[in-house]
Amino acid sequence: MWYIGQDIVSVIDQPDGAFKEGQLFVVRKIRKCPCRCGTLQIYVGLHGNCRDKMCVHSGKEYRENRAFRFWHNELFFMPLDDMVDISEMVAMINKPRSLVN
Repeated sequence: MWYIGQDIVSVIDQPDGAFKEGQLFVVRKIRKCPCRCGTLQIYVGLHGNCRDKMCVHSGKEYRENRAFRFWHNELFFMPLDDMVDISEMVAMINKPRSLVN
């Protein structure tokens, strides 16, 4: 479950290079993916200039109304409040994850 203000950690290197695995963020906004695949996207305050996007979950292309917000699929993150200690965080980051179900 995601919520605004939640502390999260990236579990992969973002494909476009926006962030690296293990970086910490705070959830600023949450929305459903515009391609209607059912996954959520998280905004952590990063900006981009590309309006044409592709969903990492469904592979469908869609166009953003605004180019400045850089939304990321929820599969790229894990909540920090689910972790007991740093060793658990390292184990989760190193665990292979599938981006497509």
